Amino acid sequence: MNAQLHSVTLDSPLVQEARGTPQLRTDDRTPARLATCRCLLRERRMIGDSIGFHLCAVPVWDILLDLYLAEQEGRPMYLWQSCVAANIPISSAHRKIGEMVSEGLLERTTVLGDKRCIGIRLTESCIQRLDALMDQLAAAP
Repeated sequence: MNAQLHSVTLDSPLVQEARGTPQLRTDDRTPARLATCRCLLRERRMIGDSIGFHLCAVPVWDILLDLYLAEQEGRPMYLWQSCVAANIPISSAHRKIGEMVSEGLLERTTVLGDKRCIGIRLTESCIQRLDALMDQLAAAP
């Protein structure tokens, strides 16, 4: 596996969030994108609650949606949070995240001072793809 690991610098979004000054990504389409993403997340949770997460598991999509929302809100995300978002064990989350890193969708980050804490974030190309998808979904009848 060709894992990419990035160190977090003092001006990175993760450090800015820890300092209480998140760097938000906004433009005129951001509110519609956020509403669409939140709707998709609610839908996934309702389906999982009604039918069972084990029967309708789509962990990559769940992780991408959760990371996209975090990115839009300027929140850092960590590997363990992906387990919660996708309703999967940590070993499965590691595997899925590794696949998404290999596909160029995610980057792993380390937090200064704590090499045990692994952050994850969407790549810029993945953000652009999800922005386009959220725009299409928001415009759909």
